[in-house]
Amino acid sequence: MKDLLFIFLLTIPAFAFAQSDTSKAHVDYWISGGLGLTLAGPGDIGGMGYPGITGRVAANVLSDHTIISARITATTDWPSGNAEELFDSGLLVGHALQPPGLRALFFATGIAAVWGDNMKNGGNDRFGPIIGLPVEAGFLFNMSKTCGAGFILHANINAKGSFAGLTFNLLLGKFH
Repeated sequence: MKDLLFIFLLTIPAFAFAQSDTSKAHVDYWISGGLGLTLAGPGDIGGMGYPGITGRVAANVLSDHTIISARITATTDWPSGNAEELFDSGLLVGHALQPPGLRALFFATGIAAVWGDNMKNGGNDRFGPIIGLPVEAGFLFNMSKTCGAGFILHANINAKGSFAGLTFNLLLGKFH
């Protein structure tokens, strides 16, 4: 009888841990790319300058309410002809809400390397890389389990050439 009780007690932990885990986080991942308008920085929006063009490419992971993004942005004052260009390459982490009908409504910040050229008025002011504070916020929605789209407001605050832009992005990846 002792042997049977001993074997029974040894098997209890196996049954206790063999249950399925329903609390696993849903993990979505995608790459995204987009184009839009410069809102601040090259082109001196808010001054007398022209709106510029901005672009953004990123790889993203969304797990529950945490979003991680590795991004590269480019901002220029084209078509004004002032030859001002700013770039950043950063890693951002943030919080995402997932309301019904949307993939994510998010805000993220992190650290980035920033570099650029400012050749206004015949000058040649190349700088970088320097450290900047990247920030982005946006809303994304799914078109299918592999495609999506969204608007992303991105910015970089730094000592030499802060900038901001708004892009329309296409997403390709795995969504739940």
